[in-house]
Formats: sequence, C-alpha cells, structure tokens
Amino acid sequence: MMRKLITKFMLTKIGLGWTKEAVPREVSESIKTKKNTAGNNYLFETDFIQLSDFLFKPYSTASSSKLMEKVRSALSASEINIDELKELVPTSNWERYFQPIVSCKSEYLQTRWAKLYELRCLVAHNNFIGHDEFDNILKISGEVKEKLGEALSKLDSIYMSPEQKEEVAENIATTVNSTHAELISIWISIQQLLIETAMNALNHEQARKLIKNKTSTRLIIDKLVEEGVVSSELAQELVKLQLSRDIIVHNVDAELNDSVLITADWVKHELIEILESFDEAATLPLPDSLSDVKDLAG
Repeated sequence: MMRKLITKFMLTKIGLGWTKEAVPREVSESIKTKKNTAGNNYLFETDFIQLSDFLFKPYSTASSSKLMEKVRSALSASEINIDELKELVPTSNWERYFQPIVSCKSEYLQTRWAKLYELRCLVAHNNFIGHDEFDNILKISGEVKEKLGEALSKLDSIYMSPEQKEEVAENIATTVNSTHAELISIWISIQQLLIETAMNALNHEQARKLIKNKTSTRLIIDKLVEEGVVSSELAQELVKLQLSRDIIVHNVDAELNDSVLITADWVKHELIEILESFDEAATLPLPDSLSDVKDLAG
C-alpha cells in the first residue's frame, strides 16, 4: 500500500518519470533511458525498506547560498521571507505533505515500517515465526494500512506549488543512483556560483531583482552573457546542463553519459575562475595617477 501511495502521489502530483519533455538533440543524446522489459519503473523496483526513505527521510529545500545573497541584498527586514528561512530546516515528505491531512506523525509510521521490515525478512528467509510474531505482523500491518489508506483517500486535497513539485522530484532523483546525485550536487554548486558571480558583476539592483526570482538561473545566465561576464560558449553549456538536470529529475529511468559529468565539472571550474577574477581585481594596486590623488588628499 505504501508503494501504491507513493506511486499515485508521484503520478498525480509530480508527474515524475512518466512525462516526456522536448529537449535539444545534443542533450537527449547524452542521456539514455533504461530498457526494462518488464515495464517496471523505479518505484516498483525500490526495496521495501527504501520506500520509507521517500516518505520519512528529511531534506532541506533551500539553497543556503541563495538565501544568504537574498539577505545581503535586502534593503529592509520586511524583505526577508521567514518561510524561505524555514526551508533550510530538513523536513520529510510525510511532514510536508501528508501530516497536515492524516492524523499521524512520521515517527509513528516510520518505527512500525522498520519493525515490519524486520518481520518481513524473517518470513522472506524462511525462518520460523511463532504466534507472537504472527500476531505482531497482523497488528502492525493493520495500523500502517489504516494510516496509509487515510493518506490515499485524502491525496486529492494536497496542493503543491511548481517549486514544491520540483523539490520532491529532485530529492527522488538523488536516490536513484550516485551519478544522478553527483550531477544534481554539481548543478546546485553551479547555481550558487552564478548567484555569487551576479552579485559581483552586476549592480546591486540588477542582482537583487534576479535573485528574488525563484526561477532565476536562466535569467542570470542571460544577463551575465549580456554584460560580457560569461562567454556564449559557456552559457550554452550551462543551458545544456540545466536541461540534463531537468531530464534526470523528471525521468528517473534516465541514465547519464559520463561526458555530462565531465562537462559539469569543467563548467563549475570555469565559473570559479570567473569569480576569483573579481577578487583579484579588487586587490590590484591603484594606478599611479589615482595613488597620487590619494596621497594629495591624505
């Protein structure tokens, strides 16, 4: 029933892994989809105990770097969004989306699911179980089934913003395999580097407007190209990387080509060099003429 709940949640609320998006050919060629003759998807193949990670494993949805830049660029305390600050606190999907509609805390289900897993392993490994274990299986499974059934019946009442859908999809993608997790991690670093570059390269008001926008990555890239900070070649690679990230987030059966990670690493280091160039420029000695003026003024 938990698998059914998660699958229905992903289908009706997220659309994860069951939608196809139009992407440039050079991007799609770097990513292939697993061929599964049985027609099973990632959630079907997920192990019993790992299913609980989807519902109960806490994760943060906020970029600390982006929030810090928002705080830095804010002109007054009223521009600081407390809800965005709260996003730094790791929270599970159950707490975010199911606890408000089901009279059950995550700890109640998580402990029972873990116990069921232990009992399931006894049965799966052909161990003998006594009356106590059997009664325990019936009792715990009944308690879990009741709460999951309640969640299923109230699933339609869950509202998710586009940003929340993206957060859940990204969290799922990081659990598929280490390659997906690595690309997502690098992409998050790239986003943070782009924000820091914008804060250094653009005037305060321009950077502030871009960073306030939750979907600002593409806008930042375009603006940095316009200002001559980022080359067109680097911008093209950034856009392709963003599309690659979107594919693996929205299609959990996608497999990355190794070249994508190599490119991502190169892009990250290029941005680091650009950012370091601002630090170097800030520490350069003043021209003689300006030094003379300062001496006279002193």
